[in-house]
Amino acid sequence: MAISLSTEDKLEYHFYPINGQQIQFRIKAPNDAHIALTTGPNEGEPMFEIFIGGWGNGRSIIRKNRTKPEIAEAETPGILNADEFRGFWIR
Repeated sequence: MAISLSTEDKLEYHFYPINGQQIQFRIKAPNDAHIALTTGPNEGEPMFEIFIGGWGNGRSIIRKNRTKPEIAEAETPGILNADEFRGFWIR
């Protein structure tokens, strides 16, 4: 099922149920894409946050329950683009 959405530049999640063990999505943004994985339709524990292109489109991280330290982080310069969609998947 394809869902198309546009969001404002603020930390507010929109929740959509998924079936299966993988999600594919595309992002068109200059920086700071945030994805939350939860067990229900709201913020709660456990919740995994995935930040793509954070810190000026230079870093991406995975964080559990909005707390540090990060579970994983990587330097990802230029991973997002404001003029084109970039594809990603989470398994």
